[in-house]
Amino acid sequence: MDSNYVPLKTSGNESTAPYLYPQALVKQLKLNKEPKYKKNDFIMVIDNGKSNPQSESKELRRLIIHEIFHGLGFMSLASVKKLTDNDVYNIYNPGEPLQFNETDRYAILPYTVPSFSQKLLDITDGEEYLDQLINTEISKFMPFSVFDKNIVSLKSGEKLFDDLEFYYKEASQKCLPKNGSPLLLKESTDKKISDCFESISSETQEIITRNIRDHYFEPQTLGILTDDGETVPLQTMGYLYVPGSSVSHIANPLYDLIFTKLIQYGPEAVKNYYDETTEKLRKEYVLEYYDDNYILYFSDEDDLTFDEMLQLLPNNEYHPLIGEGIIKIMKTLGWTEKGEQKSNETYYLDESLDIPESNNFEYMFKRRYEI
Repeated sequence: MDSNYVPLKTSGNESTAPYLYPQALVKQLKLNKEPKYKKNDFIMVIDNGKSNPQSESKELRRLIIHEIFHGLGFMSLASVKKLTDNDVYNIYNPGEPLQFNETDRYAILPYTVPSFSQKLLDITDGEEYLDQLINTEISKFMPFSVFDKNIVSLKSGEKLFDDLEFYYKEASQKCLPKNGSPLLLKESTDKKISDCFESISSETQEIITRNIRDHYFEPQTLGILTDDGETVPLQTMGYLYVPGSSVSHIANPLYDLIFTKLIQYGPEAVKNYYDETTEKLRKEYVLEYYDDNYILYFSDEDDLTFDEMLQLLPNNEYHPLIGEGIIKIMKTLGWTEKGEQKSNETYYLDESLDIPESNNFEYMFKRRYEI
């Protein structure tokens, strides 16, 4: 939750596009100017399973390592939205999965940064808290992440967002109020998103629509192009887009196989992949299909313990647990592998894109469950 990003460019030229880098990574880079760092690099909220007795035995080590990678930058900020005329903001379910429909229209909107009020920390009444929350200001759109910068089409090899580097500027010009007053969270309804998308240039609309149609609702369509020229596939799904899961994980070959069979032939066709007692994936299928990047698969329906995974599944010789593809992706984002010399490249802070401290969430998530 609340990964803090810093906008950086690879040169000081105005024509160079900025991308959002996770704060934890920024602290490792050579900068022309130090930003004002946030209190937290990133925050994880972990369910210990005690509210559900069936989940108490679930191991957290694998889960924690997985989430740390998201905090270190393994995350797409390009989120697909369904365009509708719904004029009500749903504060409880903003990340609902999208089921693909030929008659529906979809868009990608740039990342927005809410400026949570300090007043939120002092509110004890639930209704007042929600009222303040939905009146939070969204004053700007943001660039895509350095992770998005390296996403390519597995079909064509082309980078997906090369023509959308300054899309955030166009969205800010066309979609935000002209008098300088901010957009409120409660106003960012489906209709508002639809109206915004309709207002941008037809060229940009065409690029975005084509990207969504060709990549976001089909399996095995996207990957990360790493610095050594290898492309590591990312998880996309047939007819389904899940915010925060699609594209932000390594492709799971077993999941793709099962999901495709489920869509084509129904539940009976995939029953043999699961153990009838535990309802988890059978160990023999996990061992056959998982590769060494399994720590960043989006789904862990298998029944292997953490230690079994280390013992039975393929691992990078130099990095037990962490796959070679994951290492390559993290190095491409800007991380330095242990034992290697740091890059001498200078990154430039884009001071035109201030990202305010959102919240430390110590209060927000305690209060959310009470509400």
